[in-house]
Amino acid sequence: MHLKSKKLILYFTTIIFFLVLLLLGDRNGVYATQNIKDKGMGWKFVELYRLHREVLSNNLEPKWLFQSLNENEKTAKFVDLTKYLLYQADNRKYDYGITKSYQIYKDYQDNEFKSVNEETKGTIGWEFTKSWENNELRKYMNDDGIEYNSSTYIYSTVTKDRKSYIMHDKIGQGKGDKYYGFVHFYDTRQGYGWQHIDKFMEQGVNIKENEYNLYTESKIDVEVVDKVGLSIWEDYLKQVENIASTKNVELESYQTDCLVDMLYEGYTLKNVQQIITAFKNNGLDKSKIKAVCKEAFEGKRGDARWTLFEKGIYHTPLVGEELDPADYAGGGGEFLEVAEELWEYICGNADMFPKYGGANSGFPLKGPTVDCSAYVSWVLYNCGYSEFSWQHCTTWFIANADACASKYDWEIIKVSKGQDVSDILQAGDILVRDTGAGGGDGHMNIAVSVENGVLMAYDCGGASGWLTAKGEPIDTSNFLADSSKGGRAGVIIRGVKVLERREAGT
Repeated sequence: MHLKSKKLILYFTTIIFFLVLLLLGDRNGVYATQNIKDKGMGWKFVELYRLHREVLSNNLEPKWLFQSLNENEKTAKFVDLTKYLLYQADNRKYDYGITKSYQIYKDYQDNEFKSVNEETKGTIGWEFTKSWENNELRKYMNDDGIEYNSSTYIYSTVTKDRKSYIMHDKIGQGKGDKYYGFVHFYDTRQGYGWQHIDKFMEQGVNIKENEYNLYTESKIDVEVVDKVGLSIWEDYLKQVENIASTKNVELESYQTDCLVDMLYEGYTLKNVQQIITAFKNNGLDKSKIKAVCKEAFEGKRGDARWTLFEKGIYHTPLVGEELDPADYAGGGGEFLEVAEELWEYICGNADMFPKYGGANSGFPLKGPTVDCSAYVSWVLYNCGYSEFSWQHCTTWFIANADACASKYDWEIIKVSKGQDVSDILQAGDILVRDTGAGGGDGHMNIAVSVENGVLMAYDCGGASGWLTAKGEPIDTSNFLADSSKGGRAGVIIRGVKVLERREAGT
């Protein structure tokens, strides 16, 4: 029998085994597990699937399975549950269209699942742009209390289940480069034609096929369109960074986001060049900058753009709503996912890591000790940075910060002695502080969230932390200013990318 056929049979048999257990365990269709991480029937499925996860090496996406389950009345109600179990079993590498933090509760409800593309949550700049393209849709997609039928900008643009965008010929008409709020734009009557065909082709969708040229009828998966939009946004980001580098101008990340938003709306690279030159020559002189591209800073969006460029404040179209950079991973969600995976591995293997101390060997760590810099070094190694195949101490990170920035394109923010970093630290940042006297007992962690002066982080600064955390981030707010150690100086490392992902324990 062909190898692929054997894998399909094995894959399908595993699913059927799970469904049989599920149906036998609860004939009323209510899955009675309090939490998916409980060692119940659902977890047996996860363990079985992991034993045979090599089936994923062929990039097998089980759409056929979901379709088959949907076609059977008795199994249709378990589609979302199956997706969640696959998400858990696949070590959360692919979300299968569900939320990352969803817990299966006793009163299971189908409608609690929604399509979420984690990849688009990695940058506040992209969120800012989405808000100005279609803020009502953005809030609906974020499950922020807006009803589906409250606005034509929602119900004419996305399906109610949030899984597919609807082809639209009005929203953004005349601006063929907008990808949040409608699927794609095609209107030969006005000479626009197809937009970004190559971007959709990268996601396996040929938008030139007839099925996609049906206004208000054709649909494309949310995940596909979101990835296309983000890809376009990131292309513009690289162009802005290249212009700034060529002109030898240092821009803050929020200033770069401002200029990327301009390009996304349809302004030209020449406009961006003019603004960067004006900024280089005149600083934050609004009249001088506005003189070279007046339209970019007019109207509500223009005012918000200038506030962003001048002060780093991300305003959305809704009055009073301000996006918080702490809600978005500075290095991208994927880096934080690797950090979470290793943190959970350490927390879940207390017998392997019973003590605080430096790494006894290279990675992967086998215990019995781990400390703050051993953990961060391990995360970087599992993100594909081969030079971190052994532990690098906190003083090394501080001494080599600029070299790493040049080598890996990381952003380095210097932290002075006594400085409280509450207002600048973002999720996904690595915070490093020295003794202040050049000693070797500095400290570092990886920020998960910063809100109202509270820092939640993955922090191996003491065994009591990971032995009691149960895989959740811990409160390390005292490290924001590090008053307990006299306010040590250091650096914030931002923008770590995942080059080649390694799994925990391997």
